[in-house]
Amino acid sequence: MTINPTLTSLAEHFDVGYALEKPEPETWTVLHENKGSSGGRYVSWVNIQASRSERDGRRTITMDELYRRVGHRLRWGHLFAALHHSLIVGPSTLAAVEECLHILRTELPPEDAGVDHRISTTARFRKILLTAFQADIHDKTLYSNDFVYTFDSHSGWSRST
Repeated sequence: MTINPTLTSLAEHFDVGYALEKPEPETWTVLHENKGSSGGRYVSWVNIQASRSERDGRRTITMDELYRRVGHRLRWGHLFAALHHSLIVGPSTLAAVEECLHILRTELPPEDAGVDHRISTTARFRKILLTAFQADIHDKTLYSNDFVYTFDSHSGWSRST
């Protein structure tokens, strides 16, 4: 039996609902952080987006500022879509994806493998990918230079309450 795993089959281990057939979005949300109050009276948010070209009225940021603001945050769903559309191009992360695909190809689960085997395999993939992701963040090589990164933020009292 030949197994040919793909980025989609790897993403399925993370239950992110990733599909290859989705077109590349016009903009990517690299980071959205909402630190507003739970009652919604005080609003405080930060948003970093990426696009293939500059967008009118948006404040662009440098790659250094991007890495400083993003830090080591990782959303699994973002990772797989961004890999597919070349927003994430870090060499360590790409090598880690290949390592995980190699594991899927060569290490067939036992016939009686159940949920426990899937959980342990996913934990193994998480460790491999997270280590690589953090290395690329540290080396500032995770995100592609082919995108323009923009920053928006707001904080203040909500006018809607």
